[in-house]
Amino acid sequence: MVPNGNPHRTIVRTETLDRMAERLNIKQIDFLKIDVDGFELLVLQGAARMIADARISNIMLECAEYWFERMNTSTAEVVEYLRSRAFTKISRVGGTDNYLFSL
Repeated sequence: MVPNGNPHRTIVRTETLDRMAERLNIKQIDFLKIDVDGFELLVLQGAARMIADARISNIMLECAEYWFERMNTSTAEVVEYLRSRAFTKISRVGGTDNYLFSL
């Protein structure tokens, strides 16, 4: 997913949060921490149904522009994505690149 010169690459299966929650019968997530080096928006998109149904109350994620630029996204795009989906309380945590989004 991230280009690098490591000759020991491994292919791993991925699953969206929506599918995993359905499979495991997870009805509500009170706190979700996401730190996936630039893939945060993809994770959020994979949780679109849970987010639309207000089944995730709080999301903390790292908004590192270095990684976002590599994935052609930005902190502003992630903030707007969540803001448009009812996450109206947005706080920067401890002067870092971590943000807390709450319903």
